[in-house]
Amino acid sequence: MLGTRNQLFPSVVVVHLFCILITFWLLFSVICVVEGHCLTMIVSSPSLFLSVRNSLRQFGLSQRDHLSLEERSIFSQQACFHVSEYLAQKVSNFSQIIFAGYWPIRSEIDPRPLFDFISSRGGNLALPVVLDDKMMVFRRFSDEKQLELMHFGIFCPNSEQTVVFPDFILVPLSAFDRQAHRLGYGAGYYDRVIAHFHNQAHPVHLLGFGFSCQEVLSIPARADDLLVEGIFTEKGFLKS
Repeated sequence: MLGTRNQLFPSVVVVHLFCILITFWLLFSVICVVEGHCLTMIVSSPSLFLSVRNSLRQFGLSQRDHLSLEERSIFSQQACFHVSEYLAQKVSNFSQIIFAGYWPIRSEIDPRPLFDFISSRGGNLALPVVLDDKMMVFRRFSDEKQLELMHFGIFCPNSEQTVVFPDFILVPLSAFDRQAHRLGYGAGYYDRVIAHFHNQAHPVHLLGFGFSCQEVLSIPARADDLLVEGIFTEKGFLKS
């Protein structure tokens, strides 16, 4: 029995040493830099960087999924009210702007109450349309009869509707932090279409839109992340 213990001892030591090395590697790979009240996460390992972002994304979506239908409805209306107040201060003539929202799926926060506000003031609406695995455009929207079921089970304006460049875009999200960093769903559609707008010298206001429960402590930022002017939730506006 003693011999067996002596044989096992080196293996136990190796396992413990391995665990210690992994712990130190993680500590050196994930560095939290505190700047006043701002916590910025810097991840040196590319694989760990992606893993952290994906974990935060899944956390935010899980938080959203746990809201009841009643909570999602109430919170959506409250968030839409905050956006309407923002637009009322920002826009002098609604007939001269195109506002792009989205048609909600699953447990997404619902921007549709905002559509009525914009339409009632003469504003123009648009919705995103995914054309393939890379390309997304925005088409005019004024009536639900124009919608058809397309990629990812999302209702989008049909091909008869005009492609437009919106002035304001309400951007859905999976998670966000106090610095108004946003995580999308990982496919990069919004990143690419906004980059196209910038290449065409078209100015656009980007507004993140989600539930407050999707907030996380800190999101490790990527150089090409989509930068929004702030995040709207049922609690108000978080400016970037």
